[in-house]
Amino acid sequence: MKKIIIFILFLLPLFLCQTPPRPSTPIDEISGVKKPPAFRYISPKEGSKVFSAPSGDSPRVADLAQNSKVKIIDEKTGSKSNGSKKSWVKIEFERNNQIHTGWVMSDSLSSEQITTKEKVSSKSALQIDTSIGPVVRIRGRFVLAECIYNTGYGATPYYFLGDQKQVFIFHEDGSYTFDINVCSGTSSEEGNFSQSERTIRADVAGNAVLFELLNSNTLKIVQGAEYLSCQVCREAYLVRSAD
Repeated sequence: MKKIIIFILFLLPLFLCQTPPRPSTPIDEISGVKKPPAFRYISPKEGSKVFSAPSGDSPRVADLAQNSKVKIIDEKTGSKSNGSKKSWVKIEFERNNQIHTGWVMSDSLSSEQITTKEKVSSKSALQIDTSIGPVVRIRGRFVLAECIYNTGYGATPYYFLGDQKQVFIFHEDGSYTFDINVCSGTSSEEGNFSQSERTIRADVAGNAVLFELLNSNTLKIVQGAEYLSCQVCREAYLVRSAD
């Protein structure tokens, strides 16, 4: 009897030390919790080229501006155009309301948006000022200074230069001239406008454009901004031009 007890005590630790078999199914599948998709932002100031394959020699499918939001799909080591090895990331991004995929170099991505200073029109040297100012009678020449287009991947600003033909002229007699670059060339239209305190309404070529007066030098387009450029503007600002 004593030998049996000693034998049982000898085997007991062996049973206690055994670990249960590990499940072959991943934990997130068992729990039903899936990892959220990883998003990154284009970091270079000049933006980044998107290629069809992880190689600088492959066809280019898009150019993404700084702070464009993209979703990470895959990672791979490929080659640059000079033949050196580089880490590439396959991304998914939205453009013109459609989802596209492509490859960018990993060092062109950031986990956070890049903080940038607002650009200034090279011709008028007027910085966009959105502070609430006095109600003034709007007359004169304004230029499109900033256009922001929103997608499911966030808001991206696009800055215009004063020497581009993005001109809005409010004439003394209440007429209105609208000259702007479009995808197929330059369009020029005329119409009339009326101002009611901070709101200016312009009717041009059958389209109504509504402006909000932010101060004596800045107008915000609150309706009709989608007609302004090839990129669909959700929010746009005009600044007064000296010439």
